[in-house]
Amino acid sequence: MTRNYIKGIILCITDGLHKSFTFAFRVKKVFMEEALLNELDNLFDGYLKEKKLRRTTERDAIFKLICSFPEHFDVNMLNERLEGDSFHVSKATLYATLELLTELGLIVRHLFPLPFAQYELRVFAETHLHRICLKCGAVSEDKGSKVLPTVNLAKLKMVRFTPAYSATYVYGICSKCTFCIKQAKAAEKAAAETPPEQIPTTRKPRK
Repeated sequence: MTRNYIKGIILCITDGLHKSFTFAFRVKKVFMEEALLNELDNLFDGYLKEKKLRRTTERDAIFKLICSFPEHFDVNMLNERLEGDSFHVSKATLYATLELLTELGLIVRHLFPLPFAQYELRVFAETHLHRICLKCGAVSEDKGSKVLPTVNLAKLKMVRFTPAYSATYVYGICSKCTFCIKQAKAAEKAAAETPPEQIPTTRKPRK
């Protein structure tokens, strides 16, 4: 099973279940459908066999944990969740497994301005907008947007480039930073309109 073949299957799965996941997001009851979970599980298993890698207990636990995250996650979040379940996995194994899943195309590595790399299941990443604040770097999701651009990767032809997936990022100013900017401007305006205090002058007594 080649990598391109696997990615082709993922595209079909994503397109077929796109509407059901979008609906799940809108009602805020995100869950991994059993049929999709089985498909992703089979793809992961096939990819490990292709790479001649064993499906260890650690890799299996990381994969299943990732499938339980409906939103962004990072290495520390995975580590804390596993440690909370009394299942110790080294950071090296976590990073290596994330790299495998990224190469396969099951997860997406987001380029957010955050201290740690953020990951997300690809089937979720393609169903909503990502909003990034230019001031504070905060990242949020717009799961109810009706203007999400749809890109037909199968028909997209690019020179010397083979597209695998797409994610939408919208850069702007968040509401908190907007409020702070307005407050700062109001304070600056008030200071400019306030007349300077009259300093009383005293005459020196004549000698």
